[in-house]
This record gives sequence, C-alpha cells and structure tokens, in this order.
Amino acid sequence: SGSYPGGLGGYVTGGFSVTPGQTLNIYVGGEGTVANGSYVPGGAGWNGGGNGQSNSSSNVVGGGGGASDVRIGGTALNDRIIVGGGGGGSTNNTNAYGGDGGGLIGQDGNANSFGTGGTQSAGGNYGGSLGQGGNADGTMTPWNGGGGGGYYGGGVSIAHGGGGGGSSYTDPLASNVVHTQGYNAGNGLVIISYSQGSGCAGCTDPAALNYDSLAL
Repeated sequence: SGSYPGGLGGYVTGGFSVTPGQTLNIYVGGEGTVANGSYVPGGAGWNGGGNGQSNSSSNVVGGGGGASDVRIGGTALNDRIIVGGGGGGSTNNTNAYGGDGGGLIGQDGNANSFGTGGTQSAGGNYGGSLGQGGNADGTMTPWNGGGGGGYYGGGVSIAHGGGGGGSSYTDPLASNVVHTQGYNAGNGLVIISYSQGSGCAGCTDPAALNYDSLAL
C-alpha cells in the first residue's frame, strides 16, 4: 500500500505419505488490504494476517498477508503439516517496505520501529504469535504495517514502519523440502500432486492414492 510494496508470500514444497481415508484441510491465505480510516486497524489477510493502522483515511497502510497451509488430523494450528508464510504490510513512510514471508525465518519489515519476521519457535516483534501476524491497535503511534501470517507470524510495526513476514514450515517427516522466501504476490495458492503408493497396485479409487508432492 502507499508508495512502498508489502512483502511477498513465501513458497515451500515437500513430500508426505498419506493413507486412504485421511482428510486434508486446506487453507488458502488472503492478500492483505488497505487499512482505511484514522486510527482504525484493518487490512488483515485471511488466515493469520495482522491488521495495519493509519492516521488518515488515505490508502497508505496495509495489513499483513495471510498464510497458506494444509492440516491433517484436525483443523487446529498444531495440525498443520506445511505452511507458506505471508508477507508483512507496508506504509507510506520513507522506505517502509513490508518484510517478505517464507523461509525458516520471515524477513523483517523496514523503516522505523519495523516488525520483525516470525521464526520456527516464536512470533516476530511486536505481537506475532503461532499462526498469527501482529495486529495494530488504537493505542499505537500510527503508520503500522501489519504482520504476515505464517507458522509463526511476523510482528507489527509500532510506529511508521513495515510489518515482518511470517515464517514457513514443514513437518519433520516431510521429504524433498525446498523453501523460497518472497515468491508470491496476491492471494495464496496451494498445489497438490500425488502418486500411487507402492502397496496399491491397480487402485482406481482416488482416496487410495498417496500423494508425494505438496506446494504452497
């Protein structure tokens, strides 16, 4: 938003073994939007993006982008097996870029009092947490870029800066993992491809097929 772009979302691929009858819960992250209004937090992208905040009604501050993820065994955050981190929101202040999402550690925002990136064990400063980017609130000095969603969300800027990007993640049992930070603009995307498991010769039921690649 404003003169400087928000951070790009991360991209991650990995292979997983699944069994017939398992349910995949797929969450596709939403792009962050503009936080309209004076001291009115808003703009959070769906699935964990954090709110940004402006001191005017102009289109100058953005919320963080939401993460994309897949969950097996339930719909809780701890059921996520792969996560693509969202980018942080920007502001109209000088060089107040949002940090890119993705990688094991999301990128920090830029300019004064920027939000930091989420990691594999903690959310970014300020306010990032498991699955959630930091949110601006009305008590902060405004021009706050929202934190990006992720495995751990990026932090919100507390004054005049860009939000941090969220981190990506794969379950420890994943194979062929590749992380790319700052890859995707706009809404998230989940791509699933699969191959037949070795114990399923001649299967025709799609539910009995194993997939071997999943990318966010």
